[in-house]
Amino acid sequence: MMKLQDGRRIRGRATHDKMVNACRTLMRRGALRPTAPDVASVSGVATRTVFTHFKDIRSLYAHAIEEPDLIETLLSRLPADRSELFRVMLLRDHQLLPPRSAGVSQDVDGSIGAAPAGDADRTGM
Repeated sequence: MMKLQDGRRIRGRATHDKMVNACRTLMRRGALRPTAPDVASVSGVATRTVFTHFKDIRSLYAHAIEEPDLIETLLSRLPADRSELFRVMLLRDHQLLPPRSAGVSQDVDGSIGAAPAGDADRTGM
């Protein structure tokens, strides 16, 4: 007996894949942390749909960077002194590091850099 596939599940999976691919496209174009509205726009869905499929934007990033070549592409675009910081950010975003690492800060525009001298004291580390 042949099992029929539910069309909603098939369409849902296709939408999920479109959003992951849109996120990857935006990352390849230079956006290290694409916004949900940007991902939605590129994938042709509503912003709310992004959060229906992913619990938060970080989980979308986690799916997007499962493509090994993408990480290397992103790292190759960074100056050597920032590529290690980006690796730290990836580890932190995947919850392999605490939310805030001493000596690393995130700028307002989403880029990362060396923390100001007094930051380590304020974090208690």
